[in-house]
Parts: sequence; structure tokens; C-alpha cells
Amino acid sequence: MIQRMLLRLAVAGLVLAFSPLWAQSGSGLSLSVEPSVLVPFPGSPSVDRFGLGWGASVDADWIPPAAPFLCLGGSLDYSSVPSGLDEVLSAIGASAGAGLRWNPFGTLTLGLDGRGGLSYGMLGEAGALTPYASAEAAATLYLSSAFRVRLAAGYLHQFAASEPLYQGLSVTLSAGVNFNQLDSKARTEIRDIVIVPVFPVFYKYYDENSLGTLTLHNIEGGAIKNVRVTVFVPQYMDAPKECATIPVIQRGESVTVELYALFTRQILTVLEPTKAQAQIGVSYEYAGGEKSTSVSTVIEINHRNASLWDDDRKAASFVTMNDPAVMRLAKAAAGIARSSGYQTLDASLRQGVGILEQLRLYGVQYVPDPKVPYAASSKNEHAVDYLQFPAQTLDYRAGDCDDMSILYAALLEAAGVESAFITVPGHIFTAFALGLSPAQGRSFFTNYGDLIEHNGKLWMPVEVTLWNDGFMKAWLTGARQWREAKSKGQAVIYPVRDAWELYEPVAMIGSESSVELPKAEQLGARFKASMDALIAREMESFLRTASAGSSKDPAALNKQGLVYARFGMLAKAEEVFRSSLKVKETATAWINLGNVLFVQGDAKAALAAFQTGRRLNPTSLAALVGLVLSSSELGHTDDLSRFLGELEKASPDTAARYAFVAAPGAARASDASTPSVTWEE
Repeated sequence: MIQRMLLRLAVAGLVLAFSPLWAQSGSGLSLSVEPSVLVPFPGSPSVDRFGLGWGASVDADWIPPAAPFLCLGGSLDYSSVPSGLDEVLSAIGASAGAGLRWNPFGTLTLGLDGRGGLSYGMLGEAGALTPYASAEAAATLYLSSAFRVRLAAGYLHQFAASEPLYQGLSVTLSAGVNFNQLDSKARTEIRDIVIVPVFPVFYKYYDENSLGTLTLHNIEGGAIKNVRVTVFVPQYMDAPKECATIPVIQRGESVTVELYALFTRQILTVLEPTKAQAQIGVSYEYAGGEKSTSVSTVIEINHRNASLWDDDRKAASFVTMNDPAVMRLAKAAAGIARSSGYQTLDASLRQGVGILEQLRLYGVQYVPDPKVPYAASSKNEHAVDYLQFPAQTLDYRAGDCDDMSILYAALLEAAGVESAFITVPGHIFTAFALGLSPAQGRSFFTNYGDLIEHNGKLWMPVEVTLWNDGFMKAWLTGARQWREAKSKGQAVIYPVRDAWELYEPVAMIGSESSVELPKAEQLGARFKASMDALIAREMESFLRTASAGSSKDPAALNKQGLVYARFGMLAKAEEVFRSSLKVKETATAWINLGNVLFVQGDAKAALAAFQTGRRLNPTSLAALVGLVLSSSELGHTDDLSRFLGELEKASPDTAARYAFVAAPGAARASDASTPSVTWEE
């Protein structure tokens, strides 16, 4: 019978050995006191010879951390069982054995144990050494990682020379303590901590990008699990930032961990380089319990205007388009640019010119940084540079090339114009995106090389340090610098909105800038002078080409009229298109005349011109666009719906650009911020 029971115990152990739910709690050395009730085994001779007895054990067991399913143990045992001869069978002994454990419900552990030992037994006056063995099934509930209660049922067999001395069943209720868990000291080394100096303006960046590294070395007796690493800088963080969760680190293994931090805006109050305490915490599970440790280290924090030039895109964090002072200046300049009579010219071009002239009137001066000029700091990616926020540059009315580039970019973005930084050796300046396609740019600008084609967009470079010399010089100088550096492979353009994906804009704390706007009349005059200079430069070559044809040639007249129209000379353009119609009635002349009339505000006359042009050329996309815009302006909703449907069939992409006119509460189709008319070449 004993052999069969031991065989069943071994089979059950093998089944449990391959279970994925082995207990993780209770690892280490435990000591427990185990009182028990002993009942003679039914069907055995002990039933007739012995009555109900009791026993007690002092049990020590050890669960290896590396094999928490295994339990090795030993005990000092005492038992007392009354005999039918009015005597008592008592025995004291020591046993050792092994068992298996299974943890299906967290703090509840099931186990099977088998032990054997030697005891000194006495029955009456007689005494002798006898071997004994026991097998037990138990359920253990862990009240904490260190304390447990245990309920067990088992079988006890005391041997004699010829037949069993005693066979009985036991029921045990015990309490125990795990000494390993009483020692909660973490045995994990935190070493090789490297934390880079922190730049406050990039405080959002460190949430997802590394602040530094450390090495974790596990010197516990076994594997540690669910390892969590945190960083906390009390003065500049609301809560610890969890940097990593590592499922397992084996005994003796080292792991490198990237560190991150979620700083608050409070860090932007740092005006001078300083140092702060950073607390690095490590917690993990080991031997059924939770352990934690921490170390403190010093973190260097730069002032809020500090930055490196290891990545030129970092300047984008200073482009604070939502600063009230920036918004006020940009909106005023953009308003002048939109309402000054150049509606046929690209809106982004007009706003770029208007903003630059606004700064020129405001009196912002170029002053090289005497300590760390861009030319020097850009050559050393570890040199800390001082970059001004736009509001500071407006307050000081001065800045170096990077400060002025940042300010101009912020004003452009505040006006809805996409900006970019251009870097060439030793210098940085700005560009803005036009609303023209590259094909449209080639037909508008005399020298296409004065522009930059990048990512399908057309950019106009502006040398910001020369804005006091007017827009034309700032533009043409920027274009020359780009061409020269580009030919050597030394020019790069960084769109600000792309850079914001990594380096988000950060508003300066304590920005109370008040901007005194230049007078609108002065800005209007400056804006007009710059636009006229630009138009004169571009028109000269185009008009020379357009006027080369006969005055009786409709095609030549159309080219001439387009030059006048595109550069805002609408009265002259109307005159030329009407002259062309007197020579020969063409769809092209009617459609372009309709565009001129629409821009001049005569939507009714424009509608009639577009209708005539479409009758002469039913497939003209420009005529259909003109009908959409005119119908919208006149409030002809049925016609608008019909024309939009036809435009959708003819060109879905074009229809998408003009779908706004059918939206509830849509702006007027003639508003300067809406897509422009389409000219017929």
C-alpha cells in the first residue's frame, strides 16, 4: 500500500511539474509550528489497537527561488497515540523530504510532500528506534509574503520489525513565517548612471526620448520579475516617470535601461544653470514578495534659453506662434497684406512680405551674439547657445540670426503660413512656403532659381538679418546663399511643422510682452513698395516676352493679359482681354476676363463671361471653377450644387479644393484666404 501511495504521489508530482502555474510566493527559508490530530488508518490493525491521538512538529522548509515548484524540508516531530492497553504510544523523531507546490490562485498554494525519518518510540516501558514515513497534501494561504497558515491532511506510517507499528491519518492546522521575506532588502545594483544635461525648452521631448541610461545588475539568489524603473525630480515633476518594465532579469544578469522624464512647465522658470536631485527607483518581485530600492543622483539643468546645435531642428521648440505678442503682430500684418489690393498674387507671398515689413517698422535690429555666435556654436554640437523666444526678441528689439529666424518663423506660423529654417555653413535663416505649385511658380517668377523646391512645395528663402533693407534684398540674398551652399551640398531646409513632431513648441513662462503696433498707414506704404518692387522685377521679363507677339494675335494678347492679371494690374488686364475679344472671340479670353471681373468684385458680369467661355469650350476646367465661385458669391445654391457636381466628375482633386463654398456658414468665395481663380493659359 505504501508503495502504491508513493507511486501516485510521484505521478501527481510529474503532472504538476509541467504546469505553467508554479507558485512564485513563499520562496526562501520558512519555519512553522504544526499541531495535528491523528486518527488510525481505516482498515488497518491500528484501528483495533489505538485511539484518537495528537502530534506536533517544528518544521523548516526551503523553497529555491530558481525552482519555486520545489520544496525541501525537515522537521522535529512528536506524536502521542493512546493504546487499548491503557498505554500510550509516543514517539519523537526527525525527518527530511521533498515536495512539489502549485499556485493556482495567487496567494493560495497547493502542495504534495513526502518525508522519511527515524524516531524513538515508547509503548509503556518499552522503547526502540523505529523508522517512519509520511505523505501529505496541503493548502497554504499566504497572509503576506512572510506569514502563512496551512491546512494539511496526511498519512503517517511507523515501521516495526515484522508489521507496521502504527498507521494513521493526520489533520494539521499550522502557522509559519518565511524568514527570507522578513528581509525586504533589495539586492539589485543600480550602477553606471549617465544623465545628460537637461534643456528646459525640450521638457516635452524627454517624455519619449532618452534622458540617459543606467545598468541594473541582479545579485539576488534567483531571477527577479516585473522589474520597474522610475525617475523623479521632485521640484520639476508631479510624479515619478516609469521608464521601463522588464519581465525577467536572471540571477547575475545586467540590463541597460533608458531613462525618461515627464517634466512640468515649472522647469521653464530656470534662468541660470542649476543642479537638482533626481531619484531613481527600482522595484521588482522576488521570492513571492515585492522589493524596492532607490538611489539619488545629481541632474544638471540648463537655463530656459539654452540649446545645442547637434540637431538644427531644435530651434523649432522656440517658435511659439501662440504667444499673444506674436499673434497680435502677425495678425495685424496679415490683415494689411490681405486687404491691400494684390489679391491675384499668392496669399502666402503677400503675408510673408507684410510680416517682414511689420518687423522692419517695429525696429528689430540684427545684433550678433558676442558670447556664442551661431557661426561658432554651430560648428561645435556640444556648445550651448542662447536662443531667444520670439517675445524676448520683440521686447529687446534685437537678436542674432537664430533669434531673428525664430521670430520670423513664429510670425509666419501665427498667420497660417508654413515656415522653415535654412542652414548653411555658419548661418541660419528662414523660408516660407508659397501657395503655388512648382509648375505655377515657373510661370510666375522670372528666375525659378530664386525659390526652393522641397517635398512638393515651393519655398521662398529670406535672409532675416537684412530685413531692414526691404523684402527684395532679403529674399534675393537668401536665394543666393541657398544656391551657393546647395551647389556644395552644404544647405539644408527644415520645415518647422515637421520639426515640431519631435521638438514641440514651448511657450515661455512669464511672457508679458506688449507690442505697440506700427501705424497701419506706414505698414501699408511699406508693403506696397515691396510688392511693387517685386512685381516690377518679375513683370519686366514676362511683359517683354508677352509683348513680342502681334497686337492682333489673340494668343499673344492672352499672355500679356495674364501677366498684368497675375501681378495685380487688373484694370490693365481687363483692357487687354477685351482687346483680344475684339480681334477674335475665344474661350480663353472670356474665361480670363471672367476671372478679372470676379476678383474686381463683379460676380454677375463674371458669371456671364464664364458661361460664354464654357459655351465656346465645354471641357474648360477654369470656366467650371469660375462658375462655381460666381454662383457661390451670388447665392445661386441650385446652380452651385450642379456646377460642383460637374467639377467632381471632371476633376475630383480640384473639386475638393472648392468644396468649402457649399459648406454651411462658408466664407465668401471671393475672400482672400480661399483658393484663387484658375487662369486659362
